[in-house]
Amino acid sequence: MSRLHRAMERWATGRQAKELTEFVRSLSLMNEHDLGMLLAIATHIRHQLASTRGWNLLCPAQEVAGDVMIATRLTQVVEDLQRAKKPSDAAAAMVWLHSVRAMYHADGADKLRTITVTMWQELSRGFDWVEQVAAQMQSLIGRPLIIDGYREFPEGLLPSQVKVAHA
Repeated sequence: MSRLHRAMERWATGRQAKELTEFVRSLSLMNEHDLGMLLAIATHIRHQLASTRGWNLLCPAQEVAGDVMIATRLTQVVEDLQRAKKPSDAAAAMVWLHSVRAMYHADGADKLRTITVTMWQELSRGFDWVEQVAAQMQSLIGRPLIIDGYREFPEGLLPSQVKVAHA
C-alpha cells in the first residue's frame, strides 16, 4: 500500500471516527423510548435493504468483502432519506452505515469498531421499547414495521468480539 493511500485512509478513518463519535454522543442524550423508536426503524430498514438489495447488514464484514462500495451505497440511502425529509429514517440508516464503515479500514479499524460497539451499547438501551414503539408507529402510519431480530448485534460488533485499542 502506498504512502498516499495510507494517508488517505487515515484521513477517512479520522473523519468517520469524528462523525461516529458525534452520532454516539447524540444517542447518549436520548431516552430509552426514543432509542427504541430509532432501533425499530433501523431494524425495519435493515429488513427492507435485505429485501430490495440483498444486503445482510448483520454481517457487515461479509457485505464489505462482497461489495467494497457498500458504504457509498448506504451513504446514498441516507442522503436520499434526508432529501425526502425523513430524518428519523435517515438516522436509522446511519446506524447501518456506521456499522459497515467499522469493517473497512486496516489503520484505525480498532478505533472505529470500538466506537461502533459503543453505538450499539447505546442503542441497546432502547431494546425494551421497540415492540411498543413499533405498535404505536403502525397505528400512525397504517402499516407494520418489521422488527424481527431487533435485539441482534451485527457480527464483529459485540463487546466480546472487539479488541480494545490501547493508547
